[in-house]
Amino acid sequence: MEPLEILRSSSLYRKDFKTGEEGFTLAAALIFGKDETIQSLLPAYKVEAMVRRDNLDRWDDRITPPLRTNLIDTYLRLM
Repeated sequence: MEPLEILRSSSLYRKDFKTGEEGFTLAAALIFGKDETIQSLLPAYKVEAMVRRDNLDRWDDRITPPLRTNLIDTYLRLM
């Protein structure tokens, strides 16, 4: 399949029936977008993560600063 066909079949590239325009969805921007694109679309978007390893009563590790990048880069950073 062509790349655009893959995006269409996964509903990441769709037609807006109100305006008739075709384009990428917000989900596509969150998955593949650059940091600047994501921040312009969703200024409050961030991912925070805390881990409990040794003591279950308190947090042992935390990602700082919060991640404000696409979901692929966020996943790789968290792993």
